[in-house]
Amino acid sequence: MGRSARRSCFALRARPSDGSSRLAVSASRALGGAVMRNRARRRLREAFRRALPPTMRFDLLVSARRPALDAPFAALLDEARSALGEITS
Repeated sequence: MGRSARRSCFALRARPSDGSSRLAVSASRALGGAVMRNRARRRLREAFRRALPPTMRFDLLVSARRPALDAPFAALLDEARSALGEITS
């Protein structure tokens, strides 16, 4: 039913959606304080916003990992595209 993909910066879980795509990003306290967790969430949300094709219909849950804080944004974007490609194949 659902699919998942793991990358160094995040873990992704997805399931098909009847409507439009939805994205939830979580960051545990293990990442650091509120500022660090919010930074990781903002970076991942933007990477997935750019990587998500408009025709894709999935409910996505992204769990941030510590490397998401320091990785270059281009690397986050590449990982997001790669993970989305894996769950749709």
